[in-house]
Amino acid sequence: MGVARDRCHRSTGLCFGLVLGLGLGLGSGCTARPEKATVQRVVLSLPPSMDRDSAARERLREDVRSQLAIDDLTEITDEADSATHIVKVEVIEELGANDVAKRAVAVELKSLSEGMVLESIGAPGDNPKNWILEAFQDAWSVVTTRRMLRVARERDVIAALKSSDLRVRAAAIGLIGDRKIEAGLEPLCRILEDEDNELLVLRAVGALIALGDPRATDSLIALARNKAPGVVLQVVFAVGSIGGATARGYLVTLASGHPVEAVRRGAKDALDALERRGGR
Repeated sequence: MGVARDRCHRSTGLCFGLVLGLGLGLGSGCTARPEKATVQRVVLSLPPSMDRDSAARERLREDVRSQLAIDDLTEITDEADSATHIVKVEVIEELGANDVAKRAVAVELKSLSEGMVLESIGAPGDNPKNWILEAFQDAWSVVTTRRMLRVARERDVIAALKSSDLRVRAAAIGLIGDRKIEAGLEPLCRILEDEDNELLVLRAVGALIALGDPRATDSLIALARNKAPGVVLQVVFAVGSIGGATARGYLVTLASGHPVEAVRRGAKDALDALERRGGR
């Protein structure tokens, strides 16, 4: 299997070259870059039909290592003692409707010291011969972008919410919660109002819980209007975790009058938890 097109890997030497390649209009004044990931092991997980071909498996491993070698945020080593990360590559090939193959590659970059895992799933391009490597490149570009966002300025993390790539938007939402970026409050609330993708909405709810700002309560309550009980319960947990007078009033209303027992019970449990925290 030959090495497919570089995509944007060669642009990692430019500040946020990968991020720009994924549809973000970020500035060029970057001041931080992640430390290099030193990789000795590339672990492959292949469908049985591919795994039986040992020669093809080793070619794929070498092709992946070659791609990692041209990424200037990664280096390859033959010394296990100097390795800092492991790369795992899972090739997914399933037959869907009308025997049409569904193909993707899942990639993980795991830190040996921290245990932290960054992962993504990539889709193949238009080249049927090199589809595995193209899908790897697609996934790896997102993993690399996530690495860069982890050390980016807060405004660049917020800007990533406008990426054309759903995977990058999801990562940015999580980072706003993890880093407790207060300036991300309003953009997260707009996601609750405008985003159609349920996964991103739920991630935004989780990030708002992490921020713990009562100003998000009205947007969370609006999200629950005319929604299925499962969504309402998510909001109940969120506003109960954040607390405040508006949250308390909303939970009292649900606990006493919502038509679904599970929601009433969930609201009561959230009120009890508020009481135990002294109303906060």
